[in-house]
Amino acid sequence: MDLTCSGCESEICSTDQYMKCSSCKKYYDLVCLNIPVQSFKNYKPEHKESWNCPSCLCSLPKSDNSRFSVGIASQPPIKTMLSNNCENVNMKRGSRVKTTEQESTTTDTSLLLSEIRLLRQEVSDLKQQNTDIGLKLSNFSDALNQKLEDFEKKMCAKDEEIILLKSSILQLEHKLNLSEQETMKTELEIIGIPEENNENLCHITMLTANKIGVQLNDLDIDEVYRIGQKRTNPADKPRPIVLRLTRRAKRIDVLKAAKERRPLTSDDIVKGTSSKIYINERLTKTNRTLFREVRLRAEIYKFRFCWVRNGTIYVRKAEKQASIPIRTPIDLDEKVGPPQTAEASAV
Repeated sequence: MDLTCSGCESEICSTDQYMKCSSCKKYYDLVCLNIPVQSFKNYKPEHKESWNCPSCLCSLPKSDNSRFSVGIASQPPIKTMLSNNCENVNMKRGSRVKTTEQESTTTDTSLLLSEIRLLRQEVSDLKQQNTDIGLKLSNFSDALNQKLEDFEKKMCAKDEEIILLKSSILQLEHKLNLSEQETMKTELEIIGIPEENNENLCHITMLTANKIGVQLNDLDIDEVYRIGQKRTNPADKPRPIVLRLTRRAKRIDVLKAAKERRPLTSDDIVKGTSSKIYINERLTKTNRTLFREVRLRAEIYKFRFCWVRNGTIYVRKAEKQASIPIRTPIDLDEKVGPPQTAEASAV
């Protein structure tokens, strides 16, 4: 026989764990009555047979109902039982109290809250770590910027020092070049005279001077020699002859006469094929390089005249314009013009 609980109107699954009201004869399961299974097992048969449901108990007059009690050891007083049962009986279908599920939900909630607290603590620790890392990075960046600033100051100071040193070197080189050029104030350079073995250079220079109208003797010549490595191929150009005179006035006479007698050849001076001869002031290596560059720039920038006088290079753009001295490469860039690339020269 199927029994239905009058509290939740659900079928009572158990065949012996239920209570039957002695008054209304209705059935109730232990869950709706909130009676633990162990307590139900302790109930005496007389108590079960005389048990009244909460609805019937509520309808009884207020009097001594001790006859319905089971005993202190086995069941609470009827008044307390009535109060508890009335509070826990739910007459709606499907609303049975699920104590085990509530306890499980409470446990899950506690675990979830604990996990959330742990997660919040970990997030807080990460924030603190990020703050510490950010502070360390900021300090490191400040220190690095300070070092870079100090390094830049040192580099600027070094650059200024290098500029001063370069300027000093250029000044010293210029002074050295002037001193070296001053030692050559009595020297001439004769270019183009054919070179022969066992030649008498002193005789050759006197013949050359005599050809341009200047008389030289042994007392006028201090030293004469060819400069450069000795040629191994006779077809190579002859080496220049350096003539050092004893007086500067005689050097001026030779240069002036050579300028007036141009063009000058080697005829009547040495035997062999005739060649052009050039007599110039002797220049230092620095001044020779500068003079070569000055002639190239003068041609580019349309300067008509370029010459050397007393060891100084001069240029002049037109016939009646003032001569411009060129003593250093800086003078060349500023007074003549900067060097041009191959593309600019082609244009």
